[in-house]
Amino acid sequence: MAFDKTEWIARWQGLSQRERLLGVSSLVLVLGALFHAVLYAPLQDKNAKQQQQLQAQQALFQHLQAVATKARALQPVAAHEPVAEPSALIDTTLAARSLQTAVIRQVTTIEGQFDFMMEAVDFNAWVQWLAELHGHGFAIKTLDIQRSEPNAAKIRGRLSLIQPGAVMQ
Repeated sequence: MAFDKTEWIARWQGLSQRERLLGVSSLVLVLGALFHAVLYAPLQDKNAKQQQQLQAQQALFQHLQAVATKARALQPVAAHEPVAEPSALIDTTLAARSLQTAVIRQVTTIEGQFDFMMEAVDFNAWVQWLAELHGHGFAIKTLDIQRSEPNAAKIRGRLSLIQPGAVMQ
């Protein structure tokens, strides 16, 4: 069965001008509705979701920029302050953070390296202490910490620090 277009052409030509206009208008309306339903509406939904994601990322970016500005303000201006007596500085900073009772053992193993054993140390004070020592040029060589109490911000562990200018081995 072959498609006979002459019959359709004859039918079309048999229609009045008004019927032809109505047929073309209906075809344009149906094609427009199909275009909207199949292409335009899904693309609009996808575009709206991407706009929301972009706005969320821009808000996060602005927040991170504000936090970075605050963090830069907290960093020391000088590269590293010279340390005359590293063990005295460590003792002073431990006392300033009330951590001297939590440090069980403090040993100078090799020149420029300090090893610590700690028990039930407040995590926030410990991080602030490390940040202060980092500001003086100390670096962490090894670190092994665990939570000492299940629902508390207390830690225990071992820490090795290298003083400024010492070579890490």
